[in-house]
Amino acid sequence: ILEPGAISTVEGYIAGHPEISGIYADRNYYDVTMTHRLPQPTKVAAMQSDRKLVGRAETIFELLGEHVGYLSGNVIKRALWDQIVAEERDLSQFFNAWVHVYIMGRMMQRHPSWLYVAHPCVGWRSGNDSFLAEGMYKRLEIDVAGYDTITAALFGRSTAVYRHTMARILNHARFRIAHAKVHGAPGTFFTKARRLMTSYYRSNPSYWLTVYPLMLLPSALLRTARLAKSVKDKAAERKCEGVTQ
Repeated sequence: ILEPGAISTVEGYIAGHPEISGIYADRNYYDVTMTHRLPQPTKVAAMQSDRKLVGRAETIFELLGEHVGYLSGNVIKRALWDQIVAEERDLSQFFNAWVHVYIMGRMMQRHPSWLYVAHPCVGWRSGNDSFLAEGMYKRLEIDVAGYDTITAALFGRSTAVYRHTMARILNHARFRIAHAKVHGAPGTFFTKARRLMTSYYRSNPSYWLTVYPLMLLPSALLRTARLAKSVKDKAAERKCEGVTQ
């Protein structure tokens, strides 16, 4: 959903920065009914306030790469988008749910001028991930293999921006594996997940210290931890609603 004043806010930014190639606007988080606000995740320091990002595509993508995957938060210059698409010989290799990230990455390389808007302009609904229709393993693969393919094609696998982006995707993967544990995914999921994750993160110490042990953790123990977190989140939600009122 659009938050109140979103259109005028974005129009104002476009009028003030006509040279930019795109805008990424932050979001509020809601439950599946879109009636209850959820606690906002902690932002990194670089995303605490509005920022104009210019000069290097690597710098822009390093900050926004995983975020621009959330299509509803993006406003892009259509003429440049159409130009990039017309010039690409074969986009089908990027038809992995994140093809828009690849095109925006090319836009950043062509004209590295982007705007990050810290003010939430859209509302994100949790609990309705349509990609899960193909199964939990496929959902995990979409993130890990998809961002690997796109970031490698844009910048190369030996670059700092590739390592940074894949490290951020590792955080998403940890969440998906924890979700699978809590919801009783079969052993075959974790066997395939270990094979997938190890193939991409074999040399990443964080994988071996956090994600790999998580796949071996008893489900009951993780469910208890998740229940405790849920109680804490609901208390924070009630506090947030009280402040809003």
